[in-house]
Amino acid sequence: MGKTLSLLAASLLLFTSVYADDHSKADTLSQSLKEKFLKPAKVGPENYYLPVLPVISPEEQKKLAIDERYKQKAVEAPGIKQYQATQLLANLLSNTGLYPAPVEQNANSLISLLNSFRYAEDLKNQVLVLNTLGVFYVRSGEPEKSIGYFLQSLQLMEQLKDRRSIAYLAHNLAGVFKLMGNYGQALTYYEYSQTTNRELKNYEEAASAYIDIATVKGLQKKYTEAEQIIFKKALPLSKWSKPNRMRSFSALAELYMAQKRYSEAKWYYLQESKVADFLNDQQTKIASLINIAQVKTTLGDQVQALNDYKEAERIASQNRYFSSLIEIKGNMGDIYLQQGDYASAGTAIDEYRKLKDSYFK
Repeated sequence: MGKTLSLLAASLLLFTSVYADDHSKADTLSQSLKEKFLKPAKVGPENYYLPVLPVISPEEQKKLAIDERYKQKAVEAPGIKQYQATQLLANLLSNTGLYPAPVEQNANSLISLLNSFRYAEDLKNQVLVLNTLGVFYVRSGEPEKSIGYFLQSLQLMEQLKDRRSIAYLAHNLAGVFKLMGNYGQALTYYEYSQTTNRELKNYEEAASAYIDIATVKGLQKKYTEAEQIIFKKALPLSKWSKPNRMRSFSALAELYMAQKRYSEAKWYYLQESKVADFLNDQQTKIASLINIAQVKTTLGDQVQALNDYKEAERIASQNRYFSSLIEIKGNMGDIYLQQGDYASAGTAIDEYRKLKDSYFK
C-alpha cells in the first residue's frame, strides 16, 4: 500500500512538471505571435526630416555664380568661332567682282536683276550678280545657299575663258566648302585654283592655295602630308611673298598644336608675329599673340600668357577689333579662374558679356 502511494505521488509530480513546461512554451509562442501580427497601427504618412543643408557664405555664392557664367561662355564659344570664321570668309569673298548695288539690297531684288541680265544674255553682269548673291548668303550665315550661285558664276567664267577669274572663284568655292566642313570638295576646288594659277605663272596665288590645301589636310588629321605640302610647295613659292610666308608659319603652328608639339607651335607663332610686325598687319599680330598666349597657358606659364593677352587687348582696343576683344577677354578670364582670382575673373566675364551682347545684338 505504501509503495503504491509513493508511485502515485511520483506520477503526479511528473505530470505537474510537464504541464507547466508546455504551458510556458505556449505562452512564449503566443507572445511572439502577438508581437508579429498585433503591432500598433500607424496613422498618416511616415515622419520626414528635412536634410540639413550646408550654409553657403555670400562669398561662396558669388564664386558659384561666376563659375556658372564661365560654363555658359564655354557653351557659346563654338558658335562665336563659327561666326568669326563666317565673317572672315565673307570679307575675303567681298574682294570678288560684285555687282555695284546698295548694301541693303536683298536677295529677291538681286534675283530679279539676275533674271534681267539672263534675258539680255549679259554674261559678265550675271557673274557679278551671282557673286553678290553668294557673298550675301555667306554673310547671312547660310553658306550652303551660296554654293549654287558661286558654281553658276564659275561655269560662266569658264564659258568666257577668263582663267584668272576661274582660279579666284574656285578658291572662293573651296573656302565655302571648308567653312561647311565639306573637306573633300574644299580640296577639289583648292587644287583647281592652284593648278590654274601655276599654269598662269601666278605663283603667289598658287602658294596661297597650297597653304589652304595643307590646312584642310590638317583638319583631316593628315599631319605629315600637310607639313610636307607647306615645306616643299608653299614656302618655295613664297620666297618673295611675306604675307604667304606669314600664313605658312601660322598653318605650321596650327598643325603642331593639333599634335601637341607645343614648343614647335610656339616657335612658328613667334615667326608669324615678327612678319606681322614687319607688314604692320594688326589683325594677324593680334591673332598670333592670342595663339602664343594659348600655347603658354597649355604649358603652364599663365603669367606670361596674361602679358600676351594684355598686349593683344591693347592693339585690339586701339583698332576697335571688337570680335578679337571678345575672345581676349574670355580667355583672360579663364586664366584668372584657373588661378582662383575670382575678383579679376568676375570683371573679365562682365566685360566679355558686355562686348558680346553689343557685338551680336
